[in-house]
Amino acid sequence: MTKYRQISAEEAPGGVPAELALKRGDTIIVLDDYSLMRYVWSSKFEDYKTEIDLQFFTKGQETIDFVKAFAEKDRLFLLCDYELKQRDMNGIDVISLSDMKDRSIIVSGIYSDPLMQKKALLLGIEILAKRDIENIKISLEK
Repeated sequence: MTKYRQISAEEAPGGVPAELALKRGDTIIVLDDYSLMRYVWSSKFEDYKTEIDLQFFTKGQETIDFVKAFAEKDRLFLLCDYELKQRDMNGIDVISLSDMKDRSIIVSGIYSDPLMQKKALLLGIEILAKRDIENIKISLEK
């Protein structure tokens, strides 16, 4: 389970992830249609590439289908952009429709958007600013 440093709703509703607490063998799903983010997350998880499986998606429905077909949902962790080019859904919709609220984080360049913050707060989904990706710590449990 991810550990969080709780802060006020004005700063970032629901808290800022202090650490990604993952398990060996977890599958990390990154949903982002900005191609540079594939490089950013690959670099972030470079030291863990033999311990986890990293999957990349650019479309919300493909992500939902992958999650629904995955047998062990507790071995998934979803890092999801909020604003997708495919405008029929956003990252919070993907998290909700895939029933991944407990093992997911919205990763967004528009983290201060009030509508996104309100939706995230109501659903208990954490928000991480893209600019803070390099600072988030990763820990692996056995």
